[in-house]
Amino acid sequence: MINTASVFKDLNDYDKTLVNIALDWAIKNCHLYSCGESDERRTRSNTTLAKFKFEAENYTFPKEELDVLNKALNYFHTELIKRNISPYDEDEKTLDIMHISLRKITRQLEDFVFVDYQS
Repeated sequence: MINTASVFKDLNDYDKTLVNIALDWAIKNCHLYSCGESDERRTRSNTTLAKFKFEAENYTFPKEELDVLNKALNYFHTELIKRNISPYDEDEKTLDIMHISLRKITRQLEDFVFVDYQS
């Protein structure tokens, strides 16, 4: 189990809501970034578990859940950049705020995953 409280505990309400939106989107659309049917089921299951833990402010994840959480946030951010997520594709100000927030969260998570956890 990997404790990621250093990444998530100080997020403001907007950032937490954005992470939840990204995880909801990832659960519904994991077929877009999974390799096959069995991978899709495993990804959806791990993403759902990560979402439940995140909502409960339990920031301790097994490696598989942490990997899909990181993947989901990055994929959601990429789709926002490409303007493939329609509720947000017209409002520039909202998009800018979301990009800034997601960039901050994903960088902190990647720094944790690839620097802190790997050492």
